[in-house]
Amino acid sequence: MPEKNTIKKKARKGKFIRKTTETDIKLELNIDGKGNYKIDTGVPFFNHMLEQFSKHSGCDISLKAKGDIGVDLHHLIEDTGIVIGHAFKELSGDKRGIKRYGFSSVPMDESLVQSTADFCGRSFFVYRFMGEDISQAGKEFLKSSLRISKQESREILVDKFFYVYSNVFFDAVCKNALISLHINIQYGSNIHHMVEAVFKSVGRAVSDALEITGDSGIPSTKGSI
Repeated sequence: MPEKNTIKKKARKGKFIRKTTETDIKLELNIDGKGNYKIDTGVPFFNHMLEQFSKHSGCDISLKAKGDIGVDLHHLIEDTGIVIGHAFKELSGDKRGIKRYGFSSVPMDESLVQSTADFCGRSFFVYRFMGEDISQAGKEFLKSSLRISKQESREILVDKFFYVYSNVFFDAVCKNALISLHINIQYGSNIHHMVEAVFKSVGRAVSDALEITGDSGIPSTKGSI
């Protein structure tokens, strides 16, 4: 049996930077925060979603992200996911003393989203809407709407977050945090509500998984993650 209350709690916070020819991202993340945020990506709807993630995960997030959004939002959103995922990997360390698994079910009016996270040291991402693989739906969506620009309508942008950008963002988070994440949109009709419930639900699942249990051991029979 693992010994209780033997862990010295380390500060799980840090600064992370990623700069490429396409993006320039600066992140400060405090896992054990109060859900405070200061977020500027140049994309108001993306800011709004990341604010939801911060508030509902309890993580303090300070993020300044610049990118070639006049060409495509993909680079900025994916690279932001890369940085956030890497930060969670580094700050969660060897996973000693955390719950490891987290779950959350979040309603937003007519929508319901369930998210399950496993800080397992392996990357796997599942994103489904009423049983269907939403990443495949995203590919079909892109075929009918290839041109992406800052001038696109808000409605089209929100649609793309549902079908494309949420998939891109969370896939990048999973690959760089080395976590398994399952997002299931059980049902809904308002795309804004569904996307927002996704970010809230994932935030709460991550918070649940990273909760300090007081055990001194690593949550795996292998003895390492």
